[in-house]
Amino acid sequence: MQGAKTDDAIKEKARALLASGESVNSVHDKTGIPLSTLYTWQKKDFSKDDEFVKLRNENKEKVIKKAWSHIDKAMSVIGSKLQRAIKHEKNLESLLKKIEDSDELTDWQLRELTSKVTLANSVSLGDAVRTVGVLVDKINLMSGEATQNVFVSGAKFEDL
Repeated sequence: MQGAKTDDAIKEKARALLASGESVNSVHDKTGIPLSTLYTWQKKDFSKDDEFVKLRNENKEKVIKKAWSHIDKAMSVIGSKLQRAIKHEKNLESLLKKIEDSDELTDWQLRELTSKVTLANSVSLGDAVRTVGVLVDKINLMSGEATQNVFVSGAKFEDL
């Protein structure tokens, strides 16, 4: 015995969602169509359907382009943070040298030292580096290339 016939508009919506890359579970949640029906449609309707393959490839290309755009932005941020880290590192070294050469630490030197240490410590490259790694990994995955499992901790600037 077969279940109730699915309305054509809902079926087309489900097909479109499946074709755009939505998971079967997500399409089920949105349309109420049984999972088994969706899996059958997915297998029968899309496995050899040139339109589906073309649409899936177009969607992959869009995601890849967007990921590269984000990587470019992240690399720009990393470059800016590196330049700031270098500047603050040099300023901190200079200030520490002056403090070493003096007998006593003035209030101004203490505030300046605190400020430089805070600025030097605020430059965290770990998140940006991890983001770039994840995006590159996703691009490789979508392109059918090998992926890597690389972990970069929030190491100090000089350790990178």
